[in-house]
Amino acid sequence: MGMLDGVSGSITPIIPMMIGGGMIKVICLICNMIGILPETSGTYQVLSWLGDAFIYFFPVFLGATSAKKFGANQGLGMLLGALLIYPSFITAVTEGNSVTIFGLPVYMANYSSTVIPVIISVWVLSKIEKPISKICPDMIKSFAVPTLCLLIMLPVMLVVTAPLGYYIGTFVSDAVIWLYETIGFVGVSILCTFLPLMIMTGMHTMFTPYWTTAFANLGLDYFFLPANIIS
Repeated sequence: MGMLDGVSGSITPIIPMMIGGGMIKVICLICNMIGILPETSGTYQVLSWLGDAFIYFFPVFLGATSAKKFGANQGLGMLLGALLIYPSFITAVTEGNSVTIFGLPVYMANYSSTVIPVIISVWVLSKIEKPISKICPDMIKSFAVPTLCLLIMLPVMLVVTAPLGYYIGTFVSDAVIWLYETIGFVGVSILCTFLPLMIMTGMHTMFTPYWTTAFANLGLDYFFLPANIIS
């Protein structure tokens, strides 16, 4: 339940952003279909960028909300999330380049639109920030605490927590896709049955890593969002 509460508490504050961004994309699609707003227009492009931004910058937003949930510094949480989508990092991943930090191999993966890597990393940040803050003299605390936290968290996140979260998110996504491919729409029906109970307990937020990964990789979600709408 602690893990569930952590994921739910980190995701819930940004649900309005997700709804707003999603509706902007829907408006763009409808206006394009009826000929009001062509894809070549500047207005369409800007609105589309806004609708895409909430998915692309998910790690940054989650860095802030996770830090607030776990009692860590929100700026540091956002910075850790931003690193995972830094253009040079994404380029290195795309080109298959190997990177090390302090001699340790960095696991190169595209963390855009991911959920679990940032949440786990910020949770670890909250555990090291407090003791560091206690032992640092007040005279140097303002710059020593964030610097030490970042120096510790960089190898921890890039070598351990982010890859772990990436594998967890990928496993959940693959498991849901396997379930859909195995039993098809019956699986959607079963999920519809349990969704009211899951929503009451906050368990539905556990599907966010799945559908964000599905949208990032496939461009659509066959399973959770259709079940959510039907339910």
